[in-house]
Amino acid sequence: MSAIAGNRSRVGGGVLLRCGRVLHTRLAKIQGRRAGDDEGMAILLVLMCIMVATALSVLALSMVLVQESPTFLQRKSNRAIEAAEAGLDAGLSQIRNATSANIINGNQVGGDRTKLPCSALTGQVGGEQGNLTYTVNFSYFSSNPARTTAAWRAANAMTCTPGSGTATTPTYALLVSAGNGAAIPGNTSVAGNRALETVYAFKVTNTNISGGLVHTYPDGANGTLDLCFDAGSASPIAGAFLKVQPCVAGSTQQLFAYRTDLSLVLASTQTSAPGSGMCLQAPQPASSSPPTYMVFQPCVSGQPNQEWSFNDVAAFEGADSNGDGGLNGWCLAVQTDNSVGSKVILSQVCGAAYNRDSTWDPDSKVGAGAAGASTQQLVNYQEFGRCFDITSQNVNSPFMIDFPCKQAPPPGTIAFNQKFTYSTSTQWLTSNNGSVYCVTTANSNGGYVLMVNPCSTARADQKWVVNGDTGNYSTSWTIVDSNGRCLSLGPPGSSTAPLNQWSTIVVQTCDGSLKQKWNAPPNLLPASQQDTRETTGGT
Repeated sequence: MSAIAGNRSRVGGGVLLRCGRVLHTRLAKIQGRRAGDDEGMAILLVLMCIMVATALSVLALSMVLVQESPTFLQRKSNRAIEAAEAGLDAGLSQIRNATSANIINGNQVGGDRTKLPCSALTGQVGGEQGNLTYTVNFSYFSSNPARTTAAWRAANAMTCTPGSGTATTPTYALLVSAGNGAAIPGNTSVAGNRALETVYAFKVTNTNISGGLVHTYPDGANGTLDLCFDAGSASPIAGAFLKVQPCVAGSTQQLFAYRTDLSLVLASTQTSAPGSGMCLQAPQPASSSPPTYMVFQPCVSGQPNQEWSFNDVAAFEGADSNGDGGLNGWCLAVQTDNSVGSKVILSQVCGAAYNRDSTWDPDSKVGAGAAGASTQQLVNYQEFGRCFDITSQNVNSPFMIDFPCKQAPPPGTIAFNQKFTYSTSTQWLTSNNGSVYCVTTANSNGGYVLMVNPCSTARADQKWVVNGDTGNYSTSWTIVDSNGRCLSLGPPGSSTAPLNQWSTIVVQTCDGSLKQKWNAPPNLLPASQQDTRETTGGT
């Protein structure tokens, strides 16, 4: 602006100087003449010069004013982005300070999700002109929200309640910070405001924190309700009935964990003591009538009427781990079909086809029970309650699925379609249903793996390297084909229920992600700030 003003001064001054020279020349020519002969002409010339100089000065002033508004707007914009940055710093500070000696599912950790900020954070940037402020909004996710759509974020954000935080431990926080300043004359009030967003990955162990919904099985029929196990409260009393209610994501009275001792425990009731919590229990049934209702009782490890196997047709069946036959052949079922508030009872319908009464669809976060390497099952680490499964026990299926991990009574008698054996000599990964079938890789990246008989040492597409701890977490616990691609999870292979809900088994470029890890132990994941970008005026 000073340069423009200087130009204006030079323009005005130059015009007056030239006018002065013209007058001087004119006066020199008329010397010796009478004073009045050209006096009127000289006055007209002076007035003309003044008018021209004034017009040019007004023009220069208008140029200054035209440039002044964009200059002020640019200055506001620069300061607004700094205010947005200050907001991110303030928001991250609040998240990092959400700490205490907290216990989650028996693990003592430094973070406390109940102290996470939920409401918008506002503040003023001190020492700055233009009334600069910031507003930071927080949202929390179990999957990375970076560069996802607004619709995806709205559908996947965890509920956050001030004073109690999120119902379960989040993996990521999304912070959106808006930097705002006073309006610039001639512009809208929001002109020049800018916003930033950043993703904060929490420092957590990748120990899978069990706690998910147990749905009635979705049969795809019109009118089928999405109903889930419900305890009635986050702290049920001994003897409280288990019912089914409309599923609510994150509800503490609906989050259950399926533990290695085969107990089904309400996740919110667990403490640091091993085997603690309120577990589902059934009295020893004398007959099928009257109904035997499922209730909550303090967990007792090894107690047979608290042990449940997820059997081959997706029913929770008495495990009979002590061999006395107590609850063997008895399964959990809804007393009244497709009915809100129905109690859950024991039923002797344990081997029927999939249905919405006695078969169940647990979220992957419910847990894998006793499944793992010791049972020859391949538990995926991202969907940690699910295992590599030969779809519907059909070795000719066009795709394999990641299905809830099975435990058939007594524990260890797993159906062939979730049992796999690896040979280091042949590098085959096989399943045996009377004939040996080899897991066979796809021709293309992202393609489905298949089960093929016979196995042949001449076939490179049937050779795999099963990695344990390689010393590098990125490559550890992976299953790699002869093309260097990793066994991984893909989208559902069908749009029809019930197969539309299960991830498929595919091969993909190895990227170190949890969906490519099988039977992996926990590992500490460091905190990090990532994907910071401008959401207004940016890309």
